[in-house]
Amino acid sequence: MLNFQTAKSAFRLLHNSRCGLYMHEYQAYDLLKKYQLNLVPVTIPLNQGYRATTPEDAFSISQRMMANVSKNKPFVDIVIKAQVHAGGRGKGYFKESGLKGGVQIATKAEEVKEYCDKMLGKTLITHQTGSIGKRCNEVFLVEKIYLRKELYLSLTLDRSRGMMAVITSEKGGVNIEDVEASKMHKFFFELGEDIPLDVL
Repeated sequence: MLNFQTAKSAFRLLHNSRCGLYMHEYQAYDLLKKYQLNLVPVTIPLNQGYRATTPEDAFSISQRMMANVSKNKPFVDIVIKAQVHAGGRGKGYFKESGLKGGVQIATKAEEVKEYCDKMLGKTLITHQTGSIGKRCNEVFLVEKIYLRKELYLSLTLDRSRGMMAVITSEKGGVNIEDVEASKMHKFFFELGEDIPLDVL
C-alpha cells in the first residue's frame, strides 16, 4: 500500500540521484483512483478515463464510454490526449499527419478512431520538444466534463526545497504555463505531514 514513508524514501532516492520521475496522465489517474482515500480526507470525483494504444482499441473503448449514459447524463463526449512527456501538447502538431493539437474532443466513436489514427505512432512537436518532437505511442481517453468554472491543482515534489508542494490556481489548467505568478498559489509541507485542511 502507498504511504508517506514509502513516498519519502522514494523522494530521497530521486533527489539524491538527480534522476527524474516521469509519469503519463493515465498513470497518475490510475494511482489517484487506487489510492485517493489514503491521501486526503476528502473524496475526489474522477470522470471515466482509459488508455489506448491503437485506433481500434480507442474505438471500442470510446463506444463503451459513450454508452454509459443516464437520465442525468444523456451523452458522453471524449477528450483524446496524446501521452508524451512534454508540455504544450494542445498547441502542438503531429509531424507526419499534420493534425494540429495533441488534445482533441470527439462526439462520436468514429471521430475518436480518426483522431487516434492521426496521433498514434506519429511525432508530436511542441514548444518543449523542439523540432525533433516526441513519438506518441498511447492516448488517454477521458470523459469530457462541462464545468462552469475550471480550477488547477497540482501535487508535486519541489526538489530545491526537498518538500512536497501543492500548487493551485483559479485560472484553470489550460495553458497553465502562461498564467501569471500572482494568480498561482504554492503551499509546502514535509513528506509524512498531513496536508493542512486550510490548503484543501
